[in-house]
Order: sequence, then C-alpha cells, then structure tokens
Amino acid sequence: MTDTRWLTIEGPVTYTSAEIVELAGVTYRRLDWACRRGYLTPAIPAHGSGTGRKFDKFDLALVKVAAWLQTQDIPVERAFHLAVTLLAGRTHRVVLGDEFELIIRPIPTA
Repeated sequence: MTDTRWLTIEGPVTYTSAEIVELAGVTYRRLDWACRRGYLTPAIPAHGSGTGRKFDKFDLALVKVAAWLQTQDIPVERAFHLAVTLLAGRTHRVVLGDEFELIIRPIPTA
C-alpha cells in the first residue's frame, strides 16, 4: 500500500518559536537544539534575552519533516540532516528501509 501525504504550509510569513512548536508537534527543547546545531537558522534571530526568534515557512517545513522522520524511528540528528537535504533540493528521494522511501515532490500550480 502506498502512503501518499503532501506537506502543504499556509499561513503567516514568520512564526514564533511557540508557533513552530505547536504546528510541528515538537518540544521547545528540540527546536532550540536544532538551532544550536545549525539545522535551523531563524529568519529573524533573537537579540538578547527576552526577544524571540522568528522562523519562516521553510523552517516550519524542515521541523515538520524531521519530526515525522523521528516517528519512523529515524534518530533525531539523522532526521534533521535528511530533512535539510530533502528540502534544500539536493535530493528528492530517500530510501529509509526495505519497504519505505520518502519522496518530496513540488505541488503543481494551476
């Protein structure tokens, strides 16, 4: 059985950390880890304590893909690496096992 799901993101131009956490279903700690490791670069970085980072739609997509990969038993670091590779357009197909592959395709425009 083929499982075909599309990642469609509509909404604001930038998202706060709290919005990314809620929309992607990850913890703040995981989001902060991805930023500190360099997998995510906020569109608008925080400037000191008490100011929030702002993320764009690409960042949200990356976190969503990485979070989904983690549900497929992909370790967190590998999941973020694969998500970055896929969404940066370096590849559009990743084989994740004998019976499973992830394919990213652009959504056709009318």
